[in-house]
Amino acid sequence: MASWKKTNGFTGGERVAHFVKHDTMWDPQKRLTQNKAVMICPEMDPKVGPMLKDVLGNVIIYDYFIRSGTFYLISTYWSEASPRLAVLVNDNPVTEHGYQEYMATRYFTCPMPDTGLVWLTINGVKYELMPDIIKPLAKKHRFGIVLNFKHESAAWVKRFLKYYRGQGADAFYFYYNGAVLPADLPVGNDIIYRAWECPFKIHTNRFIHSAQTVAYISFRWRYYDDCEWVAAIDLDEFICDAPELGLVADILGNMAGACDVVMINNFWATVGPEGGVFSYCRVPCGFAFDNGRTKCIFNTRNYRGTWGIHLPKADCKLIKSSRLVFYHVIDCLHPERKDLIRAPIDKTRRFGLPKL
Repeated sequence: MASWKKTNGFTGGERVAHFVKHDTMWDPQKRLTQNKAVMICPEMDPKVGPMLKDVLGNVIIYDYFIRSGTFYLISTYWSEASPRLAVLVNDNPVTEHGYQEYMATRYFTCPMPDTGLVWLTINGVKYELMPDIIKPLAKKHRFGIVLNFKHESAAWVKRFLKYYRGQGADAFYFYYNGAVLPADLPVGNDIIYRAWECPFKIHTNRFIHSAQTVAYISFRWRYYDDCEWVAAIDLDEFICDAPELGLVADILGNMAGACDVVMINNFWATVGPEGGVFSYCRVPCGFAFDNGRTKCIFNTRNYRGTWGIHLPKADCKLIKSSRLVFYHVIDCLHPERKDLIRAPIDKTRRFGLPKL
């Protein structure tokens, strides 16, 4: 197993990168004895929208598009037994990919030229689709961020953008969990918004599907390859260089080629509307493999798999970072988490948030 130690101009190094297998990341799930899937019915009205639903209104296809000669259908599993989908594209079979587990991943692919009408058949029901055609960028973004949001205000979005632009991020992919984007959201050439009207969370039969996990799969095949590095985080999470000597994008740039995934640790923090530096609990939550709470940054050239909210889903060479951390600010939506900020308390010196 190859390993490495970081050698760059910054003080302090990362830990050795370890190869991690997917089956060591997830607890095994119990098999279901009964199929409780809601089957799509041939007599249903084949109304086509940005998301395709079954006869009871449950979303079965969340996104569809063509990129680089491949047609993608983004779906999910509701349990280990459902839903069962027989899919044809232009009367041809497709390939199904997925992890049928906690925070499930599922999508279908088939070769497709970058043009034209697509006939989709799901369990006997035909849809006429005009998919988006996604053109790869000629030059990749240096550091992109993908997230799903719903209740955060435009002011919080502006604060988030200002902070991460200051950290070197140059691409933002925001999936809004609603039908219509709020009118007051900030705009910019570095921002892509997508309305993402699907259930925020479905928790049935020991599986959890959420709008966030399916948005990540949509992003993975739509936009992931347009960036060199991608952080999958939330609007109340702020990645920082713990010694406060460098910017996040610069540190990632010095790690290119050395690992697939950088896992970063959670520190509960507070800032408040007046802005300023972070006040945070000095004791971290611990890494995900140790029943902790983490988020990940992906090296798109090396890591070619998918991910859940806290972990990669494919085998990878992973670093548990001792350099990059993230401050999880409770002031946005979760005042009930105030008890998690316990002594000893520390403050950042250089990095903080602007006033709301």
